[in-house]
Amino acid sequence: MRKITFNERMRYAFDNTMSRGTPALIAWLGIISLALVLIVSLVVYVLKLIFSDPADVPEGGFFRYFWMSLMRTLDPGTMGGDEGNVFFLFTMLGITLGGIFIVSTLIGVLSSGIESKIEELRKGRSYVIEEGHTLILGWSEQIFTVIHELVVANANQKKP
Repeated sequence: MRKITFNERMRYAFDNTMSRGTPALIAWLGIISLALVLIVSLVVYVLKLIFSDPADVPEGGFFRYFWMSLMRTLDPGTMGGDEGNVFFLFTMLGITLGGIFIVSTLIGVLSSGIESKIEELRKGRSYVIEEGHTLILGWSEQIFTVIHELVVANANQKKP
């Protein structure tokens, strides 16, 4: 038997988490989003400290850049009033594009998860917890006769 590589193990672990459904996909998107925001925030913060006058670094330090990156990831429209050097602007553009990709994927995952749940419910295999009800399966012209007979049969029952 051949040796399994690290990449194959990682791919297998990833496939297993993906097979767990919508919650696992949302968790992966959250992890990817957090990693993207942290990396971009750290790069911008470190490069601002290295190449800028310390007085130009905004108050709040790293958290400020983390917040800016997070907001651009979640809301691409926040980039309108950015000022800074070309590197900073392109980095913010990159995180905005990454955010658009992540949020659009999240929307697709959520709608797919909701659609699969609706399909599952439509199959009619869900557990029903009801008492004192009558279930009529199928539809035909005799339905009105069946309903009339049920009304007559249950006329002596107490109303809740």
